[in-house]
Amino acid sequence: MNELEYRRLLKKLPDRIEPQRDLWPDISQKLGPTPARRHHAMLFPFAMAASLLTAMLFGGWLLMRVQPGSAPALAEESERSTVPALWRERQALELESQAAWQQITTTDERSLMVGAGPQVYAAWQELNGAEAELEAALKSAPEAGFLLTRLKHVELEKLKLARLALSA
Repeated sequence: MNELEYRRLLKKLPDRIEPQRDLWPDISQKLGPTPARRHHAMLFPFAMAASLLTAMLFGGWLLMRVQPGSAPALAEESERSTVPALWRERQALELESQAAWQQITTTDERSLMVGAGPQVYAAWQELNGAEAELEAALKSAPEAGFLLTRLKHVELEKLKLARLALSA
């Protein structure tokens, strides 16, 4: 049989066949009695009161933590403690970079890059430009930690370039 014969046979079948007996009594017997519903409407006022009480307790706890007049002082103190930490991290980055450079080679950075070829020298100039821009941005916004992260990335790229120049 092919598909056309199957279709022809399907069209000959009646559209609707009535069952010989009523099926619902058997279905309801298998399902069993429905359990009584719980009244959730009775719990709603208690749930609302509990959530309001929780919100009020949390608000009171926050108010006790922040005393009047101390919020600006806390923000200023936090800013003062962040900036020196970032500045110390910047100085540590400079020292690490110098130590890594001395570990790689004793020659001058510029002479090493010039001797490595024009492509390496051009990449070195780009990295130096990026480093200068990031340092200027750090001077104008010393609390920006993401700038320090980018500066670390540039320093690492310069060290990779120095290793490449030495191997050339």
